[in-house]
Amino acid sequence: MSKFQSFLQSRRLWIGFVGFLLLVFVASFAWRTWLGTTRIALVNFQPLTSGHIAKANDNVLISLEDVDAENIENIGKYDLVLINAMGLKITEAQRAEVKKLAEKGLPVMALSVTNPANDICSLDTATAARIVAYMDNGGRENYRNLLRYVRKHIDKKILLAPEAEAPREHPSSLLYHLDPKNPDAEELGFNSVREYEAFLQKNDLFKKDAPRIIVTGIMGQPFELVAELERQNFVVYHVDDAQEFIAGAHIDSVSPSAMINMAHGRLGDDVVAYLLRQNIPFFAPINVQSERDKWENSKQGLSGGYLLADRWYARVGRCTPTLCRVCPQARQRRFVASARHARSCQGFCHDYSPLCRT
Repeated sequence: MSKFQSFLQSRRLWIGFVGFLLLVFVASFAWRTWLGTTRIALVNFQPLTSGHIAKANDNVLISLEDVDAENIENIGKYDLVLINAMGLKITEAQRAEVKKLAEKGLPVMALSVTNPANDICSLDTATAARIVAYMDNGGRENYRNLLRYVRKHIDKKILLAPEAEAPREHPSSLLYHLDPKNPDAEELGFNSVREYEAFLQKNDLFKKDAPRIIVTGIMGQPFELVAELERQNFVVYHVDDAQEFIAGAHIDSVSPSAMINMAHGRLGDDVVAYLLRQNIPFFAPINVQSERDKWENSKQGLSGGYLLADRWYARVGRCTPTLCRVCPQARQRRFVASARHARSCQGFCHDYSPLCRT
């Protein structure tokens, strides 16, 4: 082989090698920019909420990751960062790092802000309003369309990026229940106790002489709690608005043995007065963003946006003799409302529901 032929062969090899590197670079760039996985960080979210968002995800190229508040400064690798700012406790250094990343172009949005210092958003007004609408209305379809919207319009991906539907307003109904035959679908709404009980009977969930439990409140979607209570042979009424349920006398046809309120804030004096008159035990689980043992061992307790709820629970304990007489531990024991603690909560109800008529 002549030197010229050897030079040509060597040149071809170099051209092929450079071409291969260029192809790898272009493919990598295309994957990261238009095709790859959309990574979404959920910072300081309740496990109940992040779990329901994850269940709504039907796209293999969308990844959801829970991030603890204590690691909030490590969010630079995500394509969108959603922060549950209610009760958020971070240092000034952490806050400054988040703001710095947002100013550099990282899509960041704080939701449910209770401390103005944590009101951080790098999204434009229209995009932020769209995300708020999806989150505020909730439900599986809204969460699914939220993820689609993020992938297509925030992360700008084109592969497996269908257009998201507009946010759906959450229908207002008196009571709700998942369809046992299709648990992945949206919950069903009912506008009367009779209609709701007919549904329970049709699905073998209504026991004539079983204790009846009302589950209400806005902090999370308590479907796992409802399912566990039903498994323990309670008849459960998942009520959307306890004040309306009592004021409209719907509760009189239920005669509940107890009420579980997954709340934030007060239910009102009228509700307290009704519970007193009817001698109905009241349970108020607390939703927190940390593990139960870690939270219970903390000397600080609740802070920020949760202080209002804490004062309300204390007020119920002081002002409701029903709790003092029938279930005194209700003022002292606090349950984290999650599927992991559903058995604890239902066991507590078992202990005290037979006493509610005494």
